Amino acid sequence: MRLLFTGYTQTSGFRSPQAWLERLSFYTGIHTALAATHTVCSVEHIGWSGSLLQGGVHYEFLPLGPVAQRLPVATHRFIRQWRPDAVLVNGFHQPAQLLQLRWALGPRPKLLVLHRADRPLHGFRRRLQQEVAKSVSGWLFTERAQAEPYRLARIITDDSRVHEVIQASSHFTPLDRAAARTALGVTGAPLCLWVGRLNANKDPLTVLRAFTRFQAERPGARLYVIHQSSELLPELQSFVARHPVARAAVQFIGPVPHTALQQWYAAADLLLSGSHAEGSGIVVAEAMSCGCIPLLTEIPSFRRMVGPLLPRYTPGDADGLYRLLADSRSWNFDVLRNEVLRRFRQELSFDAIAEQIDRILTG
Repeated sequence: MRLLFTGYTQTSGFRSPQAWLERLSFYTGIHTALAATHTVCSVEHIGWSGSLLQGGVHYEFLPLGPVAQRLPVATHRFIRQWRPDAVLVNGFHQPAQLLQLRWALGPRPKLLVLHRADRPLHGFRRRLQQEVAKSVSGWLFTERAQAEPYRLARIITDDSRVHEVIQASSHFTPLDRAAARTALGVTGAPLCLWVGRLNANKDPLTVLRAFTRFQAERPGARLYVIHQSSELLPELQSFVARHPVARAAVQFIGPVPHTALQQWYAAADLLLSGSHAEGSGIVVAEAMSCGCIPLLTEIPSFRRMVGPLLPRYTPGDADGLYRLLADSRSWNFDVLRNEVLRRFRQELSFDAIAEQIDRILTG
């Protein structure tokens, strides 16, 4: 089949196609895996125009200025001329453009929408979503429960078109744990890791509350916080300062290059998360690809990612996370690491995701 991926967001800050594709490596790996059995094209919109063949995938970089974002005539002309059997669109937050796409393509090609943490719109734009939904062949959510707002808004009216597909994965592979710890100069029994933005949705304060209570009972425990933003950093530092025992056990690392994260995931025993909502869970996929054991909140995307392998806790419940940390003292980490890696290969890897999409396309 001829598959085409597209979207309607311009990212002008990138002028190198290679840098852009590296930035999206957690996603473009799906393209590459599908290209093993299909002809795949992806239309991208950055500050560069041209074509690129990478990983067996045809990447077409088209400009998308202010007018073209609303009326993407040139983009749709290219897509129509490419003659796709199926078009997979990132997100459902631009229904007017999707209506134009369907008019340009006609009824034959399948139109699949990939959920990108977007939610139903309001007013006239919701009515546009309801209209274009009639011609959507399939909705791809990380977990079926994420479709519920669209059902309630009477946008999705046919549950048979809703499919579970992991939305991102990781190129990372396991490294030697002892060597990774030596290279980073870190210790911990267990060594816990936080990776993400320090905002209310990620809820690092709940994680700190649980960890400091656990660390008081397990003095060898360490928590390393790799944060890509600093919104709550003063509040978190103040919290740690009020817990003298935890001061030496919690270290705020700040941002690190993406490639360096592989070594951190390999060094860690546990990945801690406090997220209240996630569209996918790139950090979780990356950690699991390295054998790091995730302790996660009970939200749809995380439930789909780890399945029955590991228990989860209610978002915002520091006592719940503390109990998981306390229970981990009886876990066989070596056995669990192997189970995490097996789960990643079978459900979260690029090849597994490509198989999920292929079943939807050919089913």
